[in-house]
Amino acid sequence: YETDEELEIAIAESEFEQPVILNQRNGEKLQQDEIEEIGQPNRWLSTKIINAAMELIRQKFPEIGGLFNCQWGAMLEFNTANSQKWIQILFNNRDHFVVAAKSFGSSLYVLLYDSNWNGNEPDQHFIFCIAKIEKSFDKNLFVGLMDCEKQRECGSCGLYTIAFATAIAHSFNPSELRFDVSKLRS
Repeated sequence: YETDEELEIAIAESEFEQPVILNQRNGEKLQQDEIEEIGQPNRWLSTKIINAAMELIRQKFPEIGGLFNCQWGAMLEFNTANSQKWIQILFNNRDHFVVAAKSFGSSLYVLLYDSNWNGNEPDQHFIFCIAKIEKSFDKNLFVGLMDCEKQRECGSCGLYTIAFATAIAHSFNPSELRFDVSKLRS
């Protein structure tokens, strides 16, 4: 490879087994069968579906930063957010999605919304991802674990993260909302 960037892309593509674009925003578009997959009960959402949802938010709210493809978190390679105000759906590379947001209600804290939070410390992987996106020159990273609706069925965290991220983009506080679970997939 001629440049370090080309080498990084090749490594990422081999790990994800799909093409990777350096700017971390692929502009995902779903095929009809993938759209139908969303409506299937008890089905986990793929990272491609999560990325497509973030792309829709990005198109409607271009002033909001973050919204990078969630696979970049696998290697802790998120870019710094390109805006003071940002949203990011994070994946722990195993089985769970959460939403982090900055400058929506608090300029000091990164707000973390987890539909499966049980009162324990958040997954350290999420904290490392937030630190990469935030890239604060201060040695302190303030993360607020926000109260939000808890998922009722296993594997529905992806649905909730899309709902939380969409609510935040529309300037609603997910801590104050309750969703009609029967309509989340549609």
